[in-house]
Amino acid sequence: MAGLIEIEIDDREIREALSRLAAKVRNLAPAMKNIGEYLQRSTWERFAQQKDPSGKPWAPLKPSTLARKKTSKILIESSRLRDSIVYRADSDQVEVGTNVEYAAIHQFGGTVQHQARNQNVHFAKKGNRVRFAKSRNATYGMKVSIGAHATTIPARPFLGVSDEDRSEILDIIRDHVHSGGK
Repeated sequence: MAGLIEIEIDDREIREALSRLAAKVRNLAPAMKNIGEYLQRSTWERFAQQKDPSGKPWAPLKPSTLARKKTSKILIESSRLRDSIVYRADSDQVEVGTNVEYAAIHQFGGTVQHQARNQNVHFAKKGNRVRFAKSRNATYGMKVSIGAHATTIPARPFLGVSDEDRSEILDIIRDHVHSGGK
């Protein structure tokens, strides 16, 4: 899978179960496809639950981030990242991931360096409140200079295999062993 992130899960119990399946059937692709479908759904569910593969809640958003977002959900603004999660399965492996360029910074965390820039900023006034607005809804507008700065983004892992995932993968393999790989 082309992209920025590669996480390899090397689980002895799963490898042994796959070896038993391979000894019984010629084609592991159906089992790999089922595992891929399951892991894709499991990853989507992490976005809904706002938790990493170990079940730990993602780091909360800063108030400044919440102020500019359309939603209070973490890692969901346009749903592009969540919706980009795909799997690819063949006869001996399954990959689950994304090709979205900003996925790695969210998965692992890190610091992003921003260059100085000039920008038009638009505000709308409603009662006593002033908020950022799109230019067509703006009451006020001004050009501002923003100095070079860094933004630190905490890790919010969404890719990976949880204990529940491991159990489900083993169940999928067992089902394929018992059905003769069909």
